[in-house]
Amino acid sequence: MILEVKDIKKKYGKKEVLNGVSFEMDSPCILSLFGSNGTGKTTLVSIIAGLLKQNEGSVTLYGIDSVKNRKAFQKMIGLVSQEIALYEELSGKDNISLFAKLYHLDKKQETLRVNELKELLNLTDEDLKTKVGKMSGGMRRKINLATSLLNNPKLLLLDEPTANLDYDSEKQIMDAVKKLSQSICVILITHSLDTVKKYCDRICVLSNGVVAKDTTAEEFLAGTL
Repeated sequence: MILEVKDIKKKYGKKEVLNGVSFEMDSPCILSLFGSNGTGKTTLVSIIAGLLKQNEGSVTLYGIDSVKNRKAFQKMIGLVSQEIALYEELSGKDNISLFAKLYHLDKKQETLRVNELKELLNLTDEDLKTKVGKMSGGMRRKINLATSLLNNPKLLLLDEPTANLDYDSEKQIMDAVKKLSQSICVILITHSLDTVKKYCDRICVLSNGVVAKDTTAEEFLAGTL
C-alpha cells in the first residue's frame, strides 16, 4: 500500500465538510478528486499534505502516519496549491534555490535536480533567469511545479495546477505530470472533464462529505455521456 486515506472527518465549527472519506492508492497513477465547489476537495488535499489536522481518521504514506510522524511524512510530499507560491521580485532560479535550501539540498544536489526538472518541464537557462513578475502565466506555473518537485516526492498533490492557462501551457504541464505518474502517485483537483479524459487513470467523486464514486476515469466518463 502506498497511500491510505481512512475515515477522514473534518468540521469547521458545526459545519461538517468531510464525513468519513476513505480511499487507497496501491500503485503510481493520477487520481482525480472531482466534485462541485464546496465539497471539501481542497480541505482533503490539505489534510493529506499534513497541513491541516483532521478531527477523525488517518492518512498514511508508505506506512508513515501524517500526524504521528508528521516531519517524515511531509518529506515525501510535493504540493502545488491553487495560488502560486513564488516571490515575484526574484528570478525563477532564485526561487528554486530558496526552496532547495528549505529542503536542505546542497549545491550539488540542487544542480542535479534542477537539470532534471529543466528537462522534464522544458525550461531553459534564459527562462530561469527571468523574474517571476515578468513571466507568462504558463511559465510561472512551471516554476511553481518545479519547486514542489525538488525533494523527489513520493506523492504529488495538485490543486488546479493549470487554472487559467492556455491550451499549450496546460498541455506542457500535464504531459510532465503524466510522465511523473509512471513512478509516483499524483492526486489532482480539476474541474475539467477534458483533463480527466486525457490524463487521469482514476477518479474519486466527493459529494456530501464522502466519496460518492471511486472508479476508473474511463468508466466515469462513459457514465457521463
